[in-house]
Amino acid sequence: MIRSRYVVGADGARSTVRTALGINFTGTKPEMTWAVLDTFIDTDFHVCSEIVTFQLNQESRVAWIPRERDLALKERIASTFVTKEGRGRVILAGDAAHVHSVNGGQGLNTGVADAFGLAWRLAYVLTNKTANKTAAHDLIKSYNAERRVVAQGVIDVAATSPVSPRSRFSFLLPVISSMGVSYDGIGSKLIHDSSVGIWTAGHRCPDLYLMPTLDAEAKRLYSLLSYGRHLILHVGRPESRAGGVANRAISDGVARTFRVLPRPEGAEAHADVSPGVEVFWPNWVRPTDNYVVIVRPDLYVGFVEDDSQEWRNYLSCLT
Repeated sequence: MIRSRYVVGADGARSTVRTALGINFTGTKPEMTWAVLDTFIDTDFHVCSEIVTFQLNQESRVAWIPRERDLALKERIASTFVTKEGRGRVILAGDAAHVHSVNGGQGLNTGVADAFGLAWRLAYVLTNKTANKTAAHDLIKSYNAERRVVAQGVIDVAATSPVSPRSRFSFLLPVISSMGVSYDGIGSKLIHDSSVGIWTAGHRCPDLYLMPTLDAEAKRLYSLLSYGRHLILHVGRPESRAGGVANRAISDGVARTFRVLPRPEGAEAHADVSPGVEVFWPNWVRPTDNYVVIVRPDLYVGFVEDDSQEWRNYLSCLT
């Protein structure tokens, strides 16, 4: 017998875990008939570097593929990804939580994103001894809120016929690459709806350049981060002391803190910062900037707002 605080059901489209829990798996039949064939074709058709699409009346793609009879895959999504309305301890991910056609090739992308989005939440809940039950429930519940919305969006795209692919390319590119996924406006407790400049809560953190000293080589923000911890960015002046909640998050290993300051006009650069705070001097910070950004372990912005008490309140949901 194995004892654990949580169980993750990632056992495929015919999930035994989902079925045993009686979680509804509803959906509709797709609007198209499709097939995938992995093979080598002996042909004298000319070779080109771009994808070639044959269309009939601009309404369907045509290929000669033998097909089975009476076979269809329905687009489906579980009624919940977390039992007990988001407060349970059994969590679904991947095909166990959602299935769709291969149109767009989103099965792997969505499943991996499920796993990554769930992993940092579980790691925090299981390793942070100071986290209260409400914070733990809110973390897991936010996984259900965020990933179900994304899965439904993938299903909506995959279930539609590929009409006029050229006109849809600009729309489909961020969907297929998963770079267009955002969590704003869906009611997640880990997203404080806010925006300052290029930073928007619920969107991916921009990979900006930072300089640890005035004459140092610039480093990309992503290269300085480690998975599993939040990042608190204090952008601009004046200096903000972290305070109790933030200090506890930093000391517990939940967060790192970067102080990002405008480059001085002279050669001297000095910053009076709190212990454990790393200082950077990039060229994209303006002298008038003064705001705080909190980046989640999955590199999505959770909070961005003027340097005030609000960011401390946001961190309190993690402690």
